[in-house]
Amino acid sequence: LGLYTLLDVVFSFKNADPGQPNPWLLKLILFPLFHISYGIGSLYGLVSMHKYK
Repeated sequence: LGLYTLLDVVFSFKNADPGQPNPWLLKLILFPLFHISYGIGSLYGLVSMHKYK
């Protein structure tokens, strides 16, 4: 996922129209947030699984 996201951002950056809002900037902001929340979620899942074993 990470590599494809990076490529997607790069290509969006290259193809970006100066007159249009840049979607890559939005992705650059949103994806770290998504990865952080996903990481926290999986950590929480691991901890609760460990707790109830």
